[in-house]
Amino acid sequence: CGLTPEQMAGQLEPEYTPQRKIHLYHCDQRGLPLALITPDNQVAWRGEYDEWGNLSGEENPEHLEQLIRLPGQQYDEESGLYYNRHRYYNPGQGRYITQDPIGLDGGWNPYMYPLNPVQGIDPLGLDAIQINYDYYPVNTGMGFNLPLGHGAVVTVDPKTGKTQYYEFGRYTDKKCGNVRRRPVPDLSMGKDGQPTKESLDALYKFTSEKYGHGSTVTPTYYSDTNYKSANEYAEDFSKKHDCYSLIGNNCKTFAHDAATAGGK
Repeated sequence: CGLTPEQMAGQLEPEYTPQRKIHLYHCDQRGLPLALITPDNQVAWRGEYDEWGNLSGEENPEHLEQLIRLPGQQYDEESGLYYNRHRYYNPGQGRYITQDPIGLDGGWNPYMYPLNPVQGIDPLGLDAIQINYDYYPVNTGMGFNLPLGHGAVVTVDPKTGKTQYYEFGRYTDKKCGNVRRRPVPDLSMGKDGQPTKESLDALYKFTSEKYGHGSTVTPTYYSDTNYKSANEYAEDFSKKHDCYSLIGNNCKTFAHDAATAGGK
């Protein structure tokens, strides 16, 4: 004979619902977590590190999974490395295992982590984004266009996600060219303090359609740039600059110089 619904219910284990707990992060001056504090002011987790982020010891009576390391890094249990979104950091060696995605603009050693980890950090950092419109048609000034591409820069306030867009070119009758400021969507900042992928994708789609003639957008990020310095560079350049030239002083040189302004 079969079981009644009541009998079946008595043999089923209740669905597990994890208990929700809130902890306060206590960090050092670099943003490296040192302890997790409960609402009743108890230490639920405590960690000790060396200068390069190696976890040398921890107290973890509640068996918490605390994965945050140096700014921008998350511990990857499978590899034992620290994930930095664009590449992995090896705390045992004090260096990255892959090259800097911005190439030599990040320094002569593309694997280097800041030589002074107390004063220097390397989070993702999107204070300035250099925009490249691949195969954008450029007026050569000789009666025809060439798919040379086009460049622009978007500065981002890391606290609010507010953006500012600048591009340099021959947009008026002035042969020397001029800088244009154009409206673009602001970015949404996630809980990790970084722009969300959705808002970045929306920004690139908007700029491609509005200012890039539908060209593919290739962004380059500069983690050590200050957005205020980038804005100041663009504003100063708009007031005084050498004449536009396809070689040496064009949209891409302007975008690069603005995006790297104020960098270390």
